[in-house]
Amino acid sequence: MSQTKRRVGVLGIGNVGIAAVSALTHQQLVDEILVYDCDTDRAEGEVLDFMDGIEVTQTATQVKLVSLTDLASCDMILVAYTERATALEEDRLMLLEGSATIARSVIPKLKEAGFLGKYVIATNPCDIITYLIWQLSGLPRAYVIGTGTALDSMRLRRQLSQQLAGVNPSSIQAFMIGEHGNSQFACFSHVRIGGLALADYETLLGQTVERLALEKKGCLLRF
Repeated sequence: MSQTKRRVGVLGIGNVGIAAVSALTHQQLVDEILVYDCDTDRAEGEVLDFMDGIEVTQTATQVKLVSLTDLASCDMILVAYTERATALEEDRLMLLEGSATIARSVIPKLKEAGFLGKYVIATNPCDIITYLIWQLSGLPRAYVIGTGTALDSMRLRRQLSQQLAGVNPSSIQAFMIGEHGNSQFACFSHVRIGGLALADYETLLGQTVERLALEKKGCLLRF
């Protein structure tokens, strides 16, 4: 782990990896972001774009393209590689074989290189890959964190906000539970709008939330 600099690694520079690097860079949460992707040409292009952006924003965060084992010097690694689905309706579990193969290839190498930091897993199927990486890494389970249904819960709150006359999502408590995938579901019985149960809020407004439509539109059919 880094002793002198706050250093985060990004393993996979697809859409999720790019978004993470962008957020970390603009918020200046770390000193260095180390990027690795098996597609070296694409990764190099993305890193160069971020380096150009740094000149404009004058952020102190540095973005660097590195080898896989260089990620071992990081305090945290975001695992963001994913086998791309061919259609939105495709079950995330269909990505398991490809994602697991990559995990079995890279995680033991990082372990051998001495990585002792934390993993944050965004790769699909998220829950299974999180468990697999925990097994492969040899790290305490608290060091391997899956994003799970966090993104889906945010989507649910946004969709509820749009249906409920523009209520700010920050005033809504709502969660998707279960596995991040087609088996997840919205826990509507525990939804709260400004502290009110959803059913009570619907009665107050004389409005009914389209629950099934919310699950499909906001959560189930998007990766």
